[in-house]
Amino acid sequence: MKCLPGSVCYVHYYLGEATHVLSAFEPLFWDGERADAWATCDRLRYPNVLVLCLGGQRLVLLFNETDAAQSVVLTNKERAPGQTAPVFGTSSQSDSPAETPVRLPANDVAVVHIK
Repeated sequence: MKCLPGSVCYVHYYLGEATHVLSAFEPLFWDGERADAWATCDRLRYPNVLVLCLGGQRLVLLFNETDAAQSVVLTNKERAPGQTAPVFGTSSQSDSPAETPVRLPANDVAVVHIK
């Protein structure tokens, strides 16, 4: 965090974004269990694909550490009938989370909430 004269402080946008994700999915981060084997991605591998599970919910974090945007396909295993896969912070949602297309901005993360 940096502070300007007069006590005006600012942080990099991704710290605010991370705080928003942590707040929105606090039970999954607090009580969820890692289950990285439940999801794969056509263009990303661990540690850029992380999965947290709690009850019937799953949170998949996809990290793009490149300077270019990427389009990827997320494949989810062990799904329940009727689950959906909204991409957090977007209007994008898959009603069939078996294979979910996701657009990853450069140097950013996408969060897919399977519920």
